Amino acid sequence: TLHRLRVQGVEAHVPDEGAAVLLCTHVSFMDALILAAVVPRPVRFVMYYRIFNIPFMRWIFTTAKAIPIASPKEDAALMQRAFDTVDAALANGELVLIFPEGTRSKQGNVMGEFHPGSFRAAQKARCPIVPVCFIDSFKVLDQKGSKPVSVQMHYLKPIPYEEYRDLKTVDVAELVKSRIQE
Repeated sequence: TLHRLRVQGVEAHVPDEGAAVLLCTHVSFMDALILAAVVPRPVRFVMYYRIFNIPFMRWIFTTAKAIPIASPKEDAALMQRAFDTVDAALANGELVLIFPEGTRSKQGNVMGEFHPGSFRAAQKARCPIVPVCFIDSFKVLDQKGSKPVSVQMHYLKPIPYEEYRDLKTVDVAELVKSRIQE
């Protein structure tokens, strides 16, 4: 059970207004729910479309105007609609959250590979990227028993567009991942 949630940097690093992309590690099914409760302004989540098949989650994320996405192998048209919706949200000055690993890690706090396409929208919108990471959120649902769990959530210093504008998406992915690993 979640015993304590320690959040650092949300006030200092999430812009009060204007477009920004939050790029967050994904280690638990709890991540999106915790993020929704903590972010100080509305955020559009990019979520794997199958999460919408779970009635309670469908209600939460439909209400939050989450953006369903699929891999290009599963549904290229849905993936393109997701990209278009994210682009429109950022053009409208909204906050968008993307899990660049594409799926939750099943190795605890170990990050998976970041998909370079996750960074395309930020580059196109020329907006800041806010790296976000969770520590130990996987323990809330993945550990056996009901031991109290302390979870940490860190919003890191935004990376302004000027810092990554000349990089390829694969290099932006490495930049963000290295900031989170630090």
